[in-house]
Amino acid sequence: MRKFIFKPDISLFEGIQVFKDTELTYKNEMVKQEIKDLTLKIKMKEKKDNYVSKTDLTIYLNEGDILLYEEERGYFLPCMPMSTIGEAIEDLEAIKDFDKEWLNDLFRNETKSVISYRRNNRRKNSNNRR
Repeated sequence: MRKFIFKPDISLFEGIQVFKDTELTYKNEMVKQEIKDLTLKIKMKEKKDNYVSKTDLTIYLNEGDILLYEEERGYFLPCMPMSTIGEAIEDLEAIKDFDKEWLNDLFRNETKSVISYRRNNRRKNSNNRR
């Protein structure tokens, strides 16, 4: 029996990857944002006909987090896991190299993942080079 995966989404999104030295400010009519020391501070003010909404939010980031960008919202953490294009290509290349036995194990034992397989193989290959 053959194995299949969902077709990868190749939509591209604007954004940044955050590191400990990332510093950034962004401001528009509705939002003011500052990133410093892996902290994203957001102040938003929205005025409508019958209400005014004010939000003051602090998000503690991890090094390597990806923030997406939209002109109206500014920078935000996506609700879905994101990767760089290079990381996505590496993951797909790793799938291509799977042997039949490992694929059978994968579908019998759901605790294994593509990423752990790739990392383990990378460790094995680097140990063999020494």
